[in-house]
Amino acid sequence: MKKLFTLLVLCVLCLNMSAQSSTNKIVLSIAPNATEVQFAVKLDGATSYSVNFGIGEGVQTFNKAATEEFIKVHYTFTHPRSSAREITLDATNIVTFRVTASKAINGIKEVVSDKIKELGFANTNLDAYPSLDISQCPALVNAVFVGSNLESVKLPAGKTLESIQVSASWVGTKKSLKEINLSDAEGLKSILITDAVLTEVDLSKQTGLETLCIYNPNKIGLRKIIGAKNLMKITRLNLNGNNLGFDQIPNRVIDEAPLEQFQYAQSYYYVDKSRINNNTIDLSHLLKTKGISTSEQKSSFTWLWKAKKEDKESVYSVEALAQKIRFWQDRGEVVVFTNGCFDILHRGHLTYLKEAATLGDHLVVALNSDSSVRRLKGDSRPINHELDRALLMSSLSFVDGVVLFEEDTPAEVLSQLRPNILVKGGDYKPEEVIGKEFVEEVRILPFQDGYSTTGIIKHIQELVKEGKL
Repeated sequence: MKKLFTLLVLCVLCLNMSAQSSTNKIVLSIAPNATEVQFAVKLDGATSYSVNFGIGEGVQTFNKAATEEFIKVHYTFTHPRSSAREITLDATNIVTFRVTASKAINGIKEVVSDKIKELGFANTNLDAYPSLDISQCPALVNAVFVGSNLESVKLPAGKTLESIQVSASWVGTKKSLKEINLSDAEGLKSILITDAVLTEVDLSKQTGLETLCIYNPNKIGLRKIIGAKNLMKITRLNLNGNNLGFDQIPNRVIDEAPLEQFQYAQSYYYVDKSRINNNTIDLSHLLKTKGISTSEQKSSFTWLWKAKKEDKESVYSVEALAQKIRFWQDRGEVVVFTNGCFDILHRGHLTYLKEAATLGDHLVVALNSDSSVRRLKGDSRPINHELDRALLMSSLSFVDGVVLFEEDTPAEVLSQLRPNILVKGGDYKPEEVIGKEFVEEVRILPFQDGYSTTGIIKHIQELVKEGKL
């Protein structure tokens, strides 16, 4: 009986060890056609480490160099695959995992570890699995996902996690962070997030927060920070590109937290309906703020009224039109963009523009400046001055905004406007269109045959030669 009991105990221990081994793991997705993979791990006392590289590769062991703190894993695949593969790391003894500028690793499928303290993915696009769950890492202190293109992150609850960094990829198509459970991570001291489409964050439990950077230059940003006035230990603040009022600035205690960085350039302020009574808007809560200096600072406001169709400006600055576009997109409206010289406005233009306008809620048009037209079409063009062309274009009922650009292509203006749909006319292929990386969709519309500015000019020249003009 004693032997049987001992055997049972051993079996239970083995099962527990097996369960632990299978539970504590990091599963990474490897991009198709990857020939090698590199990363580094720091272990809790161990000097060697094994990784399962999957079918055809098997388990490989890596040893720590005598002078190195980390085990550097550099593995060349024996059998590269045209499809994605997975590799599995035993995370039982991992305390730190780091990846830098990896093209091979394109996603994190699973992370479970009761020891890991640091996860670092720098300049590594992880959008093969854009929803990341690291909630099963209770010991995690620092999490970095820079250039990751993650759309959702679930953090571990509790007070252990101190720092989180998330940003979109710096090359190719950017994806925005749409969801992150900051409220559960009560111990956060540093939050660095860019390119997010978060409208509200709850920081009511993060009273020890020192760095708050939620910077969003291109998308609709934050409208509300719950618990903002309780963040009295903030030393670094960057809330540029959001839609926050001065009431969202933390009431800092200056003597305890000297200010190191303060950036608060907002796109616009979203006025809550509860503060509007007929034609009266109550902004009394925004009159003063504390924490920027030793004295209260008075607020000031610049009002941007939504223009009626008949009151549209002939030409907007890029900044002003970008602001209007953010306003429309915030209401869920689709903005369509097209560009061209539109030198002599004719039926073909009108047909094309009207069809483009039907693709969304608002149509904005970028016009080549006079100098740009001359470079593209010669010294005899344009026939009409840029401001005259802009006035005619803005007068069309289905055009909501006109902007001039000096460059030969609209890439620069598109990078600032960021409309939803880019429309081109002719026989372009969507993948050939300049500026496609700044929009959600590219649409190609055929020009109407028999109508062109060049044809009109040629006809006028023929009439002059015939003495009919």
